[in-house]
Amino acid sequence: MGVLRTDQLSGTNWFARPTLTQPNPKPLLKQNQFGIAGGGPILKNKAFFFVTYERLQIHQQTLESIATISPQQRTNGDFSDIKTSSGAPIQLYDPLKSTCSGPAGSVSGNNPGTGNLPCNYTVANGYAGYNLIPKAEWNPMSVNFMGYYVPLATLQQTTGSQSWLNTDKVLSPTTGNQYTIRGDYHPTKHDQTYVRFFHMVDSAVTGPPYSAILSSKFYDNFAEANWGTTVRDTHTFTPNLIGDFGFSDTNITTTGTPEGLIVTGDKMGAQYNTGGYNVSPLVSVSGSPAFGSGNPWYENTALKQADAKLSWVKGRHLWQFGATALREAEIIEWTNTNAAGNPSFNGTLTGAPWADFLIGKPNSFGQYTPYYGNEHTVQLGFYADDTFKASSRLTLNLGLRWDVISPWREFNHDSPRVNFNASFHSTRFPTAPPGLEFPGDPGVPPGTIFMDKGDFAPRLGFAYDLFGDGRTSVRGGYGIFYNPPGAITLANEIEAPPFETQLVFNNPYSIDNPYLGTGYTDPFPYPYLNPPANPLWPFPAQFYSPDPHIKNAYTQQYNFNVQHEFPKDFMVQIGYVGSKGDRLWDGNQANAGVYNPATETTISLAGKFAQANRPFLPQYYAGITRIANIGYSNYNSLQITARKRLSAGYTMQFAYTFAKSLDAGSVPDADGGSEQDPANPIVGEYGRSDFNQKHLLRVNGVWELPQFRNLGLAHYAAGGWEVSGIVSYSSGTPFSVTTGSAAPWLGAGRDIGSLRLNATGTNPCAGCGSRDSWTSFGTGTYFNPAAYASPLGTLGTFGNSGRNVLVGPSTINTDMSAVKNFPLPRENSKVQFRADFFNLFNHAPFNNPTTSLSSSTFGKITSAGNPRQIQLALRLNF
Repeated sequence: MGVLRTDQLSGTNWFARPTLTQPNPKPLLKQNQFGIAGGGPILKNKAFFFVTYERLQIHQQTLESIATISPQQRTNGDFSDIKTSSGAPIQLYDPLKSTCSGPAGSVSGNNPGTGNLPCNYTVANGYAGYNLIPKAEWNPMSVNFMGYYVPLATLQQTTGSQSWLNTDKVLSPTTGNQYTIRGDYHPTKHDQTYVRFFHMVDSAVTGPPYSAILSSKFYDNFAEANWGTTVRDTHTFTPNLIGDFGFSDTNITTTGTPEGLIVTGDKMGAQYNTGGYNVSPLVSVSGSPAFGSGNPWYENTALKQADAKLSWVKGRHLWQFGATALREAEIIEWTNTNAAGNPSFNGTLTGAPWADFLIGKPNSFGQYTPYYGNEHTVQLGFYADDTFKASSRLTLNLGLRWDVISPWREFNHDSPRVNFNASFHSTRFPTAPPGLEFPGDPGVPPGTIFMDKGDFAPRLGFAYDLFGDGRTSVRGGYGIFYNPPGAITLANEIEAPPFETQLVFNNPYSIDNPYLGTGYTDPFPYPYLNPPANPLWPFPAQFYSPDPHIKNAYTQQYNFNVQHEFPKDFMVQIGYVGSKGDRLWDGNQANAGVYNPATETTISLAGKFAQANRPFLPQYYAGITRIANIGYSNYNSLQITARKRLSAGYTMQFAYTFAKSLDAGSVPDADGGSEQDPANPIVGEYGRSDFNQKHLLRVNGVWELPQFRNLGLAHYAAGGWEVSGIVSYSSGTPFSVTTGSAAPWLGAGRDIGSLRLNATGTNPCAGCGSRDSWTSFGTGTYFNPAAYASPLGTLGTFGNSGRNVLVGPSTINTDMSAVKNFPLPRENSKVQFRADFFNLFNHAPFNNPTTSLSSSTFGKITSAGNPRQIQLALRLNF
């Protein structure tokens, strides 16, 4: 079989607009896919084989659209054009001038002097122009980093829009080879045994790990090798007792190799120790993605699973008993760009994030050791199920499952945990700060979390023939399903002293010399992995605190539906489907700074005193991520399905879902907390799920076109076509609007969401206006920016706009396929031609708009999904 997909047959992405430098903006796409499969007998009626091979090769470009610094800001330091969301000019202040002091409560930088003149950049205060930053204030390391890693912006304009974006077509090739070998063997008349071997090797050019962008200057080449072996045997003990037994061994190795431009911090002018790692610093600017070089990644996941099932028919009962055992081990080695420093700029100092960057004044700075994790877990499951034919019209299904899930544990027990007991002192590391415990200390389990042994999951179901004629049935079901915790929780614990430290603090001196005058000692390069009994303790550092008695999350799922079969092969089903999640794991910041109005009178002072205002031992601890099973969710939906089975040459299906999903956070692994207020992590965040879509509609069908046999030989070309298609409509997904960074008085730390905006009372009118006006090429925005304002005018308060209060654009899509079989003289042989049309009408599937107030594209849509693509395939069967 061969498959071809190319940009010459494809439409053009909405944002691939011609420019003087790129007259042909359509990204490259050449996809070739081919494969072969074959099988046959080895021993007659005893042994058989089946072999497949498939290759995928994609030469493509990824279309990137990134909000970044404008040319006049980059070249001249001219920020005279920046405005608020309502269009008012933003006055910038100079935090480097020592002879002035900003007014209380304003964005006034560091208040460096004792004078009474405002620090704003104006001609009246001696500057060359309004919001014109003199080059004498530009930080050399910022200038060097900008030249290497911050892409140039161009004006996206149709009729006056002023959106500065970097648009680029980045080569991102993908290749893949996949092999499968299977052998089936019948050793006895009671056994059917097979062995399957699977091997897949893929490679792809992507952005660095966890990066939001892919640049032509910096990227990673990821290669993944997947090996899998499965052995299964089905044994018939008696005609009514059958056993199924299996074992599988899977090993996946992923390697990320940094390619492109790598310039280390010391070569850009860093005056701190960047660890000696061959990566650049990672620079974060509010309203833009983080910038930095590619970085090396190695990950190996090994899974071994055994399972057994017995099926026993006894009278009106079908009993099933089973057990599963899974061992999963994971090794990760990662030298992140954070190891060379992670300065963050949010506009606290001057009033504009990119202005802060230009003068080299971050609001926070972080530096980590490289990550190394070697952890494993074991999961056991036991179940029993009875399908009971209670009567000719009623069938019941009753079952119970018990899951025993061992918490992840690190092989060397390198996983400290904060217990918030200031009188506790570790016996494993006596010089550890108070309140920090380790596996090996009395009463601390190997993975810092005790095993949850109470995961019993009942399953109930029924099916009832309502009128006894086999045409109308009522069905329902209920079940509890447990969610085993991911390795990320333990992995986060490892990222703390004395193993792999994370040092994060506010108000660094500068991008090139962050530790100067802060009271923090530069501990890097930090000795890790095998610390001595009296290790080095860099304080204050980031730590973690999972609840040692945390229970596994679970979901209750339930459904009820009515199904009726009408004449002419037509069936309709109407039902309710719902679920309720409980004990969901939630990661939130448990040691955030508490706002003090006496000392934190300006934004910069709020950041300066945040560490001192942390509630638990701020001399030792910075942010502490608390993980507890306090989350909950619910999902309710009406689902309607109509199906016409194949007859008269066609089949059709209709499916519609009207749904609502609510939760306090949609990241399942407690590593992506979005709470703006750590003191209110659940009630304050409860709202529409990130993936909630109110309406989903799908209509699909397959039509066998006439043979046109009366056309003579022409019927071989005109007749016998099969046409299929699917039309879909999907509501948009929700989003929040934010300042682009966390509240400054909370201090730096993980699992803190950006500060949401205040609603002004103006109608946000999301989705109003034409689609053309929503984008970076249009004159408008997707929602009205004047409907929101920053809450930082009143320090200590959080934004009053709710989480996910706005909904992004909906999408309509049509896919279509045409298939023609050409018979060959040999029996059962044919050539099949296939043409697939994805997004047939080239309807732009817009992504959600920019949600950060600090971005120059706030409220605008800057990217979209794939345009129309056409794929041609040819297949030979013989």
